[in-house]
Amino acid sequence: MDFGLFYYCQGRGVPHDQAYAEMLDQITLAETLGFGECWFAEHHFTDYSLLPSPNLMIAAALQRTTRMRFGNYVNVLPFHHPLRLAAEAAALDNLARGRFDFGIGKGVRPGEFAKLGLSFDEAPEMTEEAIEILLKLWREDSVAGLEAIGVDTLLLVVQLRRPLARAGVSLARAVRRGGDSPAAGLGEPAGSLGQAPT
Repeated sequence: MDFGLFYYCQGRGVPHDQAYAEMLDQITLAETLGFGECWFAEHHFTDYSLLPSPNLMIAAALQRTTRMRFGNYVNVLPFHHPLRLAAEAAALDNLARGRFDFGIGKGVRPGEFAKLGLSFDEAPEMTEEAIEILLKLWREDSVAGLEAIGVDTLLLVVQLRRPLARAGVSLARAVRRGGDSPAAGLGEPAGSLGQAPT
């Protein structure tokens, strides 16, 4: 049986630097106890979760461990520019030397979308568009249209392997679409379909 960690990093009213330090100490200890993986949520503007950038925590935790795998559960794709996110994920994959899982989702909290000036109702379409772009950036030597904005390629950033992607699925619609969605090319769903936290 494999054991892992999953963090929302809820504030609990403690100073944020203390919450982050305690979490990183727990991760270091967990690896010595045999835990094999660790996942981080992405949420914004609330004490419910102090993880606006799970990728930053992954970069910090990688430096404190040697065997544990890390993943973001999830990158909320409508909140990120896919070009920047593709490059960031590729950099993490290099830092992790094969211990990084790239998780994606559409987001589940309408209030976060409102504060960012985004439409929650458009999240599924925004997510599918981002997935298409991410897959092209990681799989093709060049992507039509990117040269016009000065982007030659992002594949040079990925030297070890393409990040394994996992999709957090929370809507029956997403489950039904399955093979019709660009997410079908990313890898396996994380958790049980229709049940995965995002």
